[in-house]
Amino acid sequence: MTAAHVDVPAPFAARLLTAATALSACLLFLVQPMTGAEVLPRYGGSAAVWTTCLLYFQTVLVAGYGLAHLLAARPPAIQRQVHGVLGLLALASAALPAWAPDTWATISSQVAHTLPPTAGVLVHLLLRTGLAYLFLATNGVLFQTWWRTRGDLGEPWRLYAWSNGGSLVGLLAFPLVLEPAMPVPQVGAVWAVGLAGLALADVGRRTGVSRRAPPASAPSATARTVAHPWATWLLLAAAPTAVLSAITQLLTSEVVSAPLLWVLPLTTYLCTLIVAFDRPELLRPGRDAALLLAALLGVALATSGLVKNALLQVTLLLFAVWAAGAWAHGEAYRRRPEPAHLTSFYLAISAGGALGGAFVALVAPRLFPGLWEAPLVLGGLTIAALWSSVGGVGRVVLVALAAGSAVPMIRPTLLAEDATRTFYGTYRVEPARDAPPRRLIAHGHTVHGVQLHDRPEVATAYYDARSGAVQALTSLRETRCPEGCRVGLIGLGAGTLATWVRPGDGFVFYEIDPEVLRLARTWFRFLSDAEARAPGAVEVAIGDARRLLEVGHGVPPGGFHLLVLDAFAGDSVPSHLATQEAYALFRASLAPGGAVAAHVSNRYLDVRRVVAGASRAVGLESVVVRTQGVAADGVNPSEWVISSDDPALRATIVSDVDPGPAPAPLTWRDGHAPILPIVRR
Repeated sequence: MTAAHVDVPAPFAARLLTAATALSACLLFLVQPMTGAEVLPRYGGSAAVWTTCLLYFQTVLVAGYGLAHLLAARPPAIQRQVHGVLGLLALASAALPAWAPDTWATISSQVAHTLPPTAGVLVHLLLRTGLAYLFLATNGVLFQTWWRTRGDLGEPWRLYAWSNGGSLVGLLAFPLVLEPAMPVPQVGAVWAVGLAGLALADVGRRTGVSRRAPPASAPSATARTVAHPWATWLLLAAAPTAVLSAITQLLTSEVVSAPLLWVLPLTTYLCTLIVAFDRPELLRPGRDAALLLAALLGVALATSGLVKNALLQVTLLLFAVWAAGAWAHGEAYRRRPEPAHLTSFYLAISAGGALGGAFVALVAPRLFPGLWEAPLVLGGLTIAALWSSVGGVGRVVLVALAAGSAVPMIRPTLLAEDATRTFYGTYRVEPARDAPPRRLIAHGHTVHGVQLHDRPEVATAYYDARSGAVQALTSLRETRCPEGCRVGLIGLGAGTLATWVRPGDGFVFYEIDPEVLRLARTWFRFLSDAEARAPGAVEVAIGDARRLLEVGHGVPPGGFHLLVLDAFAGDSVPSHLATQEAYALFRASLAPGGAVAAHVSNRYLDVRRVVAGASRAVGLESVVVRTQGVAADGVNPSEWVISSDDPALRATIVSDVDPGPAPAPLTWRDGHAPILPIVRR
């Protein structure tokens, strides 16, 4: 066979293709947290936003790999033409938010308000990045095809490692460099510039793609000779991706749904791909199976409530992502085909990833009342790994240990009186396991409401008379609204704050999740007792509080005397309720001399800083109030920030626990809410 036509020397072609691959992968993964941060505020900061984003990106990746697979069988000229046209279309679509920001804002707003949450996120991402992401997803495999067809660059597998290295740069750049430095729209402009450079470069022509059939490649010394074990490839890709999505959901449900905690598990996952395809000798099946068992035990410990240190909890969960990826990706590499079949291999790997993501984002929420997919998938993968790596009695013992480790993680939901799961969270109603006898509603290890069996009229949890919100309400009753106070409350929980309703009052609860209202009315008496005590005084409005306030829903004439924000105390912190723009809306919804009371009891984030910053930016001053818990009365310790332009009201607020020095204010803006500065050290 005659030598392949070559336009440039092999070393230069290799460097050019490597650089193009790394840049394309960087842009491919930079857009993921960027667009996730764009869409997150529209859906209440839910942890499910990111798992839905992962499903979208994995699905479009399949489409990109499928297109590359089809193009690989076409003449090089057709490959270049299709690639060039797709690149220009991608650039045009990516520039829409910059060209027509008002049109794009209208479209995205309509999508969020008319479609169910999961569908809304998927449609938003498709309109925002569909063609651009398809172009970038196609590049990784297509560049490896061009590498192989040169015939003089060797095997292309290490290019896959470079691709994942570029992916790491893109992922980490957003939360660590770009998000703290500039608003998300400006990050989008940086991303579009990089996309333009890539789209306008005729990479195929400059690397001298062969215009003839590539020379037959000799079998590599390490490659498996099985041509297309599709089912195996699918499973080996689906399992670690499902673990990635499930662990990320656990992590963001307990701490915060934010780009920093999105990218850490995904970065860990990509590192396993880099090691598997660039340093496969570091992975050993037997040892990695044992690491999987250790990881399963670590996840059980991290989710038990016994681990109080946030860093240790995050480390244990990330280790599970590493262990799952290391074993599965190592097996995938050992079962890879010859380079001639690389497009089929990558298509199967991407399809498996999409299946794993679909299981967590679409199937598991309909099958399980709690976050069971993490222990079930990780436990199943551990059992499979141990079964293939250990023999004899040891196999039975270790498999039994793995199965037993997964059971405690699903037991809390099984023991609950009521358990439900929606796009916005998972909730359990259960009797307390210690005195006094009471019932509580919880998400994970965060309690959202408590009612005592023998004293159902008592205000419990974070809402007793010493809490910041109730102190502010008491002060306002004495000075501003003795005949009846108008109160808006963002976040319903069990409805405990309805305990403080009096005849003449008007309380409006804003709750994004209708399932929370069902639980509050079914299992707790706070709402019904208040309605009986003061007929017509309580309203529950379903929807995102900020959007409802923007259109004036529930806002009484003259505004609220008090706005209570109970949305920051755990689970996923909705950043769009703590920005300067949000607080400007809150102040506009207040009566003269009114106050905003924000519940900021959070184990991992110092939310006081952003609440104080947003308050000061709109002309309100803040005071921090900390109170002790009273176990006998079902009262938990709490921390509140009371913001008002009335110094007399602020002077009435006192703490029974020293709140310490005033936190340094940090102002978040819409599109610029970096989480790293408020992480508790």
